[in-house]
Amino acid sequence: MDARLFHEAASGRGEAGTKNVVAITGSTPIKKKRNAIEKEIKGAVGRHQIPGIQYRLIHHESRSHFGLQIADYCCWAIQRKWEKGQLAWYDRIKIAIRHEFEVFQHGTEYFY
Repeated sequence: MDARLFHEAASGRGEAGTKNVVAITGSTPIKKKRNAIEKEIKGAVGRHQIPGIQYRLIHHESRSHFGLQIADYCCWAIQRKWEKGQLAWYDRIKIAIRHEFEVFQHGTEYFY
């Protein structure tokens, strides 16, 4: 996990009085992969933890968690905007986007 991405997501700066941050991931059936994801998230929490905020990590099946389905749709709509210049889906959600940044803008490595 990119440390900048975690810091942006978990900083709590958008909500005064934030006491808890819950990170929800989609369950992965491969234990080794799930453990690697969990280790990376916990490492990012350790590097960017804000005093007074409790952090929890929860795994859910994405098909049974509306929050994960919504997050997936939003990420997809934003990806379509940045990679293909297609704004139709992005325009439907942009009112709910508080902050947006290009997490890979400074890199030269491509991810698919």
